[in-house]
This record gives sequence, structure tokens and C-alpha cells, in this order.
Amino acid sequence: MRRSALSRLHPASSYALGGSILLLAFLTKDPFSALLLAAGAIAFDGEVSGAPFAAKRLAFFAALTALGAVTNPLISHRGVTVLFYLGASPVTGEAAVYGAVSGAMLANVILWCEALFRVLPPDAALVFPGKVLPRTTLVFTMAIRFVPRLMTRMRQARAAQAAFHPEHTLKNAFLALQTGVALTLEECCEIAAGMEERGYGAAKPSRYALYRFRGRDGAAVFLTLLLTSLSLAAYCLGAYRFTCYPVLARSGHWAWYALPAFLAFLPAAAERKEKLQWRSSK
Repeated sequence: MRRSALSRLHPASSYALGGSILLLAFLTKDPFSALLLAAGAIAFDGEVSGAPFAAKRLAFFAALTALGAVTNPLISHRGVTVLFYLGASPVTGEAAVYGAVSGAMLANVILWCEALFRVLPPDAALVFPGKVLPRTTLVFTMAIRFVPRLMTRMRQARAAQAAFHPEHTLKNAFLALQTGVALTLEECCEIAAGMEERGYGAAKPSRYALYRFRGRDGAAVFLTLLLTSLSLAAYCLGAYRFTCYPVLARSGHWAWYALPAFLAFLPAAAERKEKLQWRSSK
């Protein structure tokens, strides 16, 4: 099986790229940046796992975005564009857009965390900065790994549940979520108990990593830091400012969106380059 292009880089380069994308996913609160980051994650999934898997990721993003657009107007009634009335409460378009953007931001974080942990080696996160902060690095990586593991346990719980309750209802979905959370937390406790029994933390840990920082790794880190710095500077200057209340408003030039777009599609472009080189070598 062909390795991913990100797994061939030094962990410092791979996690710098992934951390920069996640930072933008947390900071940017406008629908255009959210769509660009989601498109980059889905394109990366398509290059690594194929079009059917990318279609499932697209459906997941659309479902979570739609869920936010539907539920937020039921809680918040701010905004001036009244779509309809639910009883005595107005349902506004601004609240729906705000909920959709919030759902898209959450979906982007989940998509990128799952994509990175699917292609990167398990020990890559402990190399950098594992030498300086080994315990903090381990706790952080286990916390991020909780998200894709929870999704896996939920799918397993729903598959077992379908044998007795094949209908897709909201109650069954919450039961699957409850089971997935319980299984994931139990597994985390078992891992922690096993590490304690094996003496982890009793002495200074030794480390070994078969990674070398090469020229392409330095170029990847430089390009990532450059794009991230420019994106953060544009964010501080208000290039991605998008307000939902009381009316929808956006400020900044459209050309600034080229920075997060280039950063989001960089992993997919690297995968495409590796595929072309592999085909040409064959």
C-alpha cells in the first residue's frame, strides 16, 4: 500500500501543517472560510481513501451544518429577517446562518482531526515536541484521538443496535451516542491503567524516532508558517470578518481567501503529486 505524502514528511512538518489548519478552523467564523477548509479536507480524503469515502465525509459535513442551521434558530431569535413564526417565537435567517457556520466549524475540526490521524504514524506526534514535553504531548494526542475513536465506537454501536432496532430514530441515535461515549471512556481508562502498571512516569522516559529533518521538511515548514502568518495577519486586520447580527455583513477583499484556500488544499495537492510520481515511476 502506498504511504501518504504527509507520512513521508518529518512529524514537525506534518503537525505544523495540521495545527495551522485547525487553528484557522477555530478562528475563522465566516461561511466562506469554513467551506474552503471543508473542501480541502474532503479533497484530501478523496486523494487518500477514494471518492466514496470523500462522499461520506461530504454528507457528514452537510448534515452537521444543517443541524446547526436548524437548531440555532430554535434557541436564538436574534436578527431582522424573519422567515416564519414558530408559535410566538420568530425564526430568523441570521440565526440560521450563524448556526450553520457554527456547525461547519465543528465539522471542519472533526474532519481534519480524523484525516490527520488516519494518515500519520501513531508515534509521529510523540517526536515533536515529545522531547521537551513528553507527558503533555501524550495527553494532547490522546485527547485529539478521542474524536475519531468516538465516531468509530458510535458506528459499531449503531451496527449492533440495528439487529434489534433497524429503524433510524432520534432515540436510537442518542442511545448509540451514549454507548459510544461509554466505550470510549472505558477504553481510555484501560489504557491509562495499563500505562501505570508498566511503570510509565516512574522515571525519565527514553525515546527513539526514525525521522530525519530534510530539505523538503524545511520547505514545508517555511511554506506553512508563511501562509499561516499571512492568514493570521489578515484575520487580525478584519479580512475574514463576518457578522450575523443584527444583519448579515462581510468585510475584506475576496483575494484574502486565497491564503486559507492554498493552506487547506496543500495536503491534497501533495497527495496528487505523489500519485503522479508513482504512476510515472511505474
